[in-house]
Amino acid sequence: MTQAPATRLLLAATLLACAPSPHVDTETTDIRVGQAGPWAVQWAPDPDPLPYNEPFALDLIVDGEPLPTIVQVRADMPEHGHGMPTDPVVTALGDGRYRADGMLFQMTGAWRIVVNLDSEEAVFGVTCCP
Repeated sequence: MTQAPATRLLLAATLLACAPSPHVDTETTDIRVGQAGPWAVQWAPDPDPLPYNEPFALDLIVDGEPLPTIVQVRADMPEHGHGMPTDPVVTALGDGRYRADGMLFQMTGAWRIVVNLDSEEAVFGVTCCP
């Protein structure tokens, strides 16, 4: 049975709300909403879907008060023991919106996107690329 994207997002948000840990389960792929300490985190790639071996950006929305003073993004491939060949730059856009430019998935397969907010983190499992 195929689930509509809105149904999958609602299911993911419900599961996250019931999770005992503040971190997203890295075994779940393509979850785009999570929790980092007191902050809810949403993200979307630009372009979407994630491109292979081409630069892309992540648009982030962070909800919670006060907003974090430090926002960083990185990604790695745990099964291969390496990260991206780039260092993303995060720009605050105001009202809890951020943009991480300079992302690059140079290999296909399982990746983790890690969003650091102050001393908390949200981890998202994703699969690159179609």
